[in-house]
Amino acid sequence: MQNTDVDIRKESVDLICEHANQIVKYSEENNINYNIIISMIWNESRFQPDKVSNKKACGLMQIIPKWSLSNYSCDQLKNPKDNIKEGIKLLVKWRDEYGKGSLEKGLCGYAAGYNCTDNPKNAGQKYSKKIIRLSKRFEKQINTLMEKIKFTATLNQVFINKYKFYL
Repeated sequence: MQNTDVDIRKESVDLICEHANQIVKYSEENNINYNIIISMIWNESRFQPDKVSNKKACGLMQIIPKWSLSNYSCDQLKNPKDNIKEGIKLLVKWRDEYGKGSLEKGLCGYAAGYNCTDNPKNAGQKYSKKIIRLSKRFEKQINTLMEKIKFTATLNQVFINKYKFYL
C-alpha cells in the first residue's frame, strides 16, 4: 500500500499554525478550500518563506514579482502574510478570468500562465491535478490529527474528572 502522508517538518507545521487564520480567512473569502492553499504552499516552497526559485519566483507561494497584482518586490513576497494574500489573489484571478470559475483551470493558469492547455501532459494540467490530489491528502491528515486531539482532550478530561480529588 502506498504511503499517502505528506512529510511535513515541525517548522512547517509552526508556520502553518502561525498563518492558519489568514489562510482560512482569505480562502473562505474567495471560495477556495484552504487545503488547496496549503497544498500549493507545500508544493511550491515546502513552507520555506525565503525560498527563491531559479525563475525568480519568491516566497511561500512562489510568485514572480512582475506578475504580482500588488507590484510586490521579491523581498516583500518573502513576508508570509503578503505572499499568502497575493498568492490567493492571483489564484482567484486565474480561476475567475481565465478559468471562468473552474478551480482546475485556475490552478493550471497559476502554474503555466496562458500556456495552459487542455492537454493532460501540459505542465499546468499536471500541476492542477497534483495540487488537488495533495489537498485531499492534507484534508485526510488534518482530519486524523483533529480526531487524535479530540480523543486526547476527552481522555484528559476523563482522567481529571476521575482523579480530581488528588489534584
